[in-house]
Amino acid sequence: MVEANLTASEATADESPQASVTVIVPAYNESATIAEDVRRIRAAFSDSPKLQLLVINDGSTDGTDDLAKGAGASVISHPVNLGQGAAIKTGITNATGDFIVIVDGDGTYPAEDLPKLVSFTMESGYEQVIGDRQSEQGSLRLLRMVVKRLLRMFASFLSGQAVGDMNSGMRVLTKEAANRYLTLIPDGFSNSTTLTLASLSHRGRIAFIPIDYGARKVGKSKFRPIEDTYNMMLTVVRMVMYVDPLRVLLPIAFVFFIGGVGKGISDVIRFDLHITTSSVLLTMTAIQIAAIALIADLIVRRTR
Repeated sequence: MVEANLTASEATADESPQASVTVIVPAYNESATIAEDVRRIRAAFSDSPKLQLLVINDGSTDGTDDLAKGAGASVISHPVNLGQGAAIKTGITNATGDFIVIVDGDGTYPAEDLPKLVSFTMESGYEQVIGDRQSEQGSLRLLRMVVKRLLRMFASFLSGQAVGDMNSGMRVLTKEAANRYLTLIPDGFSNSTTLTLASLSHRGRIAFIPIDYGARKVGKSKFRPIEDTYNMMLTVVRMVMYVDPLRVLLPIAFVFFIGGVGKGISDVIRFDLHITTSSVLLTMTAIQIAAIALIADLIVRRTR
């Protein structure tokens, strides 16, 4: 992982990228912001002749699709709301560009910086470049800051690498990387976390570039503190298990083993050299978890 020591506006020269680019904007009931976002994206890529701008209308009921079309985007609509991750997968499946940009359509991300992130991705050879938000906005701001900080620490521990803004809604991927991780993307809110951890877990070249982040001008965040935090933690564990099960399971086995040994020593002292059933169960549980971890690791290595 690389934390780029520059702002997005300093990443490259001001020219728009000349490679083919697909911008994917997942949108669900974003009628208040989608038209302006589409116009800002088109203006940012005005010098790029090979732009495909896709708004994936995820079952909106407020006219988001018509507004996006009117502003100049190509629109693909889901008949019902399937989730942001499902919208992103639809976008990737229909993308024609060599580089794929994913950006939320809620008006909070700096669209003018997108060409520079794409150029940085092209020139640096990273498979994924993520806009690293430098502030937290929206409702439940303090809670979101604490939750995301804890998730970053948890993800760093499990992945063995430093982690930036892993659930940022603004990122650039090569088409190869997007297609490689397509089947891993869940339908729901944790799709951004999955894409970040997919690159980290596969030791892909990934960079975090600081970006500005604004508050929503209308509406409210769709963040659900309990459900989304649980889903993101589950995503972190699942992704690391997918490529490095030893990192998840061996610490658990070690805790049980230490508990079993400690309890056994206590039993020997307290019960005249006798060991209780609980000590044996703790130790056997540790051995079984360690065995499962080794088998899982062999399966992962065999299927790579």
